[in-house]
Amino acid sequence: WVYRLVHAKLQRMAVGSLERRVPVMGDAARALERWLCASKLTAGPIWRRVRMGTTVAEPLKAPSVRSIVIARAVMAGFDRATVSTQSLRSGFIASGRDAFIPDAYLMAMTGIQSVQGIRRYGRNLEFAKEAGADVVARGDRSDVF
Repeated sequence: WVYRLVHAKLQRMAVGSLERRVPVMGDAARALERWLCASKLTAGPIWRRVRMGTTVAEPLKAPSVRSIVIARAVMAGFDRATVSTQSLRSGFIASGRDAFIPDAYLMAMTGIQSVQGIRRYGRNLEFAKEAGADVVARGDRSDVF
């Protein structure tokens, strides 16, 4: 799936395109597909109010979406005091950087327009990519001394 993101905080601040396309894959894509099939949505906002258990109604407003996301994070064991929409972005970027996802990909996914912007969120593990970072672990001590 490719999600067309039309409204986002960074888009309001950015110059240029007001729309981004974001890939949705894996478990998230399967959940999205189940929701779209069940809701019979073909266009418009994904986050919708559900009435009487089955009636898909109007789009949810941003504060409602934020409340749902935070409630689910708390249900997953996160501390309410540390969860925010900003912490979700930060966690996504930090996890991506920990997994050595290229900064350019993270920039495309988040709408952040500079490498400096990405690096201020995530832990800097660039050193771990260096050839000498695991010399001792490989048992190749000739490079160490």
